[in-house]
Amino acid sequence: MSLKTEAAGCIFLPSLIAEYGLEGYYSDSRTVGADGNIYLFFKEDGIRTKHDRSLLYSYAAVRLFPDWYGGDVASELLPLGEYRDRLSGIHPIAGRLLLLGRDDKNAIGIILDERLKEQSRISFGISYFDKALITAGGRICLGEIEENCFSPAPVSIFDEYGNRERIERFSHWDVTALNIDENGDIWYYAYPDNGFFSTGGEGLKYDGAVYNFAVLPGRRGIIADTGGSFRLLRFNGQSEEAVFTYGGREIAHGLCSFRENRGVILCDDELYFFCIN
Repeated sequence: MSLKTEAAGCIFLPSLIAEYGLEGYYSDSRTVGADGNIYLFFKEDGIRTKHDRSLLYSYAAVRLFPDWYGGDVASELLPLGEYRDRLSGIHPIAGRLLLLGRDDKNAIGIILDERLKEQSRISFGISYFDKALITAGGRICLGEIEENCFSPAPVSIFDEYGNRERIERFSHWDVTALNIDENGDIWYYAYPDNGFFSTGGEGLKYDGAVYNFAVLPGRRGIIADTGGSFRLLRFNGQSEEAVFTYGGREIAHGLCSFRENRGVILCDDELYFFCIN
């Protein structure tokens, strides 16, 4: 038995890159924002080499406006300019945009206004993060990574000024996946504790690695990206295979990102977007 979800639409990524003249860039960050849009973050190809703080690196993003049920999608280019910082992603935050990355020592955030000009800069006071999530109210949630050491706080929440509110956490281990549910509770998966934990006090055990996950509405369960397949995990302990299709054809496992029950899968230069009901 398996849960099947049909993707609403598909975008051929090389065509999007050609349309906006981004051939000299590469993208390894895909975000489903709190505004319901999809953000693809692009870095100048030269940033693949050792990062040099004396140099400026060029960044850009493409914002997609998907119809999550009808499949239509519009897009626009967001030319972000040049920065010396090592930036890794873009997120909408309370009508503005947030660039996340790091400087020489700490994780940082750069808030841009509607004209894509730098408005303010945040230093989060943590050395490294791997997962990020912005709530609808504009709080910045970062999943910390301490290279297999005990993390002082697996997930930290910051306001737009960089003030931290620690989550009462159930694990000291690294956060490998982060999401939010329909009630606004933040969920994270901690490894090697092998468990999903929530600010709402709920949890779910799962014995295995998890890289991303969707939280289904109505406590129907969690769809986990296990690195080679997708599993629907139910709160009663049952699990089953989760399959994504497009045009009736099964989508091979690829790079994915989720927010609540919405997500994207990048497979063979095709970006699929879907909403799991």
